[in-house]
Amino acid sequence: AEGVAEPGVREAMLRDLDEMDAMLDEVLDFLSRELREEEVKTVDLGALLQSICDDYADLGAPVSYADPPPLTFHAAGTLFAPPPSSGPVQVFDHERKVRLACRPVALRRAIANLIDNALKYGRCAAVRLDAGAEQVRIAVEDQGPGIPPEEMEKVFLPLYRIESSRQRSTGGTGLGLAIVRSAIAAHRGQVELRNREAGGLCVLVTLPREA
Repeated sequence: AEGVAEPGVREAMLRDLDEMDAMLDEVLDFLSRELREEEVKTVDLGALLQSICDDYADLGAPVSYADPPPLTFHAAGTLFAPPPSSGPVQVFDHERKVRLACRPVALRRAIANLIDNALKYGRCAAVRLDAGAEQVRIAVEDQGPGIPPEEMEKVFLPLYRIESSRQRSTGGTGLGLAIVRSAIAAHRGQVELRNREAGGLCVLVTLPREA
């Protein structure tokens, strides 16, 4: 390609080679056994998500992260006094540490893929974390056009791309969400796509908390 004299033809060839290289990298990643072989570790999930978002923000990308909301409690009754029918809600506003047994590298790649998609098609990415006793929920939201309902399952297929996104300017090869689903399935979790009422797409990842 570098030996081609015509600048326009040379640049087109180099772009094609870059796209082929990116596709091969993603295919190898998709087919790798890393998901099954990576050691399970218990991590601070909030710190993991914050570090991913910070990496993007350091490069100037519009990516934000929100910690889990504070825990709230209602007064409980005792043997001698029933619980009050109404009363103030107690708020535990200290920092929440969300511990999760996971494959950190695979999970990091999955969340990074979701952020990449949000930036490509939705101009920004807002990552939120919430946690209950049995599961954690990670939401990645953007401000793009969303996805037609009839396409929401198809976009998880390897190499599938929505017709409107098949152009050079958006990049991508159609493997990002397939890799995400594989990584989350390896954690016995689920991935759900939702169009937001205010516009944009929300990708909700749900993971069980038990090891």
